[in-house]
Amino acid sequence: MAKERGYNATLFRRMLKQYRGLGTARKLLAADAPQYGLLRLKEIGLLAHSLENTVLNPKYADLFLTREKETARERSQSFGFTPEWRQDPL
Repeated sequence: MAKERGYNATLFRRMLKQYRGLGTARKLLAADAPQYGLLRLKEIGLLAHSLENTVLNPKYADLFLTREKETARERSQSFGFTPEWRQDPL
């Protein structure tokens, strides 16, 4: 969906290959400022697809430290976004 709107997420995909999912999430959440990808997702109206939204999904709560979830929440709120979670079909 993001690609159709002009965002390729090249760096994010490269990080996923190198650090896998959890490692990538931790690196991006540890950064002092939001990553470029979050800014682009805001611009194209796809914050529901952000790493921050995924981190705050109760399904993954046990994977992240409290401070990582707080960072994700703060970044989402700074963009005026209320996290939402897609339910997996049964």
